[in-house]
Amino acid sequence: MEYGFIRGYQVTDASVHDSQVLGALLDKQNQGEKVWPDSAYGSESIEWILQILQFLSHIHERAYGNHPLTAKHKEDSGERSQVRAKVEHVFGHWVN
Repeated sequence: MEYGFIRGYQVTDASVHDSQVLGALLDKQNQGEKVWPDSAYGSESIEWILQILQFLSHIHERAYGNHPLTAKHKEDSGERSQVRAKVEHVFGHWVN
């Protein structure tokens, strides 16, 4: 968010899950910075990797079947969505 533009990206075919290229997207110069991925990145192993690499995780929470999000998780997701929207708009303009 500090720079206001995308400094790195990875292009893959549709068969590659987003989380498989996370390592290529993490910038060592940004250690200690916040990471704002969507819920596709939500797993204990990814949280552990981010912690080891000193990134602050702000991964979106996801509701599952009979387990809806708590009010706190909904609030957190709203805040995360505001930040992610800024990045998504950049990608939208880039694609157009």
